[in-house]
Amino acid sequence: GERPETYEITPLLFIPFLENAFKHGLSNSITKGFVQVSMIVAEGEIQFDIINSKSQEPKDENYYQGRIGLKNVKRRLELIYSNKYDLKIKENKENYTVSLNIDTSTEN
Repeated sequence: GERPETYEITPLLFIPFLENAFKHGLSNSITKGFVQVSMIVAEGEIQFDIINSKSQEPKDENYYQGRIGLKNVKRRLELIYSNKYDLKIKENKENYTVSLNIDTSTEN
C-alpha cells in the first residue's frame, strides 16, 4: 500500500519559482548572490519557501518574463488547489521571497 507520508502534487508546480530564483538571485550583476530553498512536508501540508538576492540593476526582459511565469503558476494553483493554498510573494531592495503553503490533506 501507499505510505502515509507520501503526497502527490501537481507536477512541475515549483519549477517557475526555482527558475526565477536562480535567474535573478545569481545574475551577473550581483557580487554575492544567493538562493535559499526549503520544503517541509508534514501532516498533510507542504510548506515551500524560497528566497533569493536581487539585482539593483534596472528591470530587464527576464524580470517581466518571470512575472508572466508567476501569473501562470497562480492560475494553476487557483484551478487545482483553489482555497487550499496560501502564496505570499514579498520583495524588498535586496531580496525576493516566495512562501507557498499547500494543504493536501483533503486530496483524494
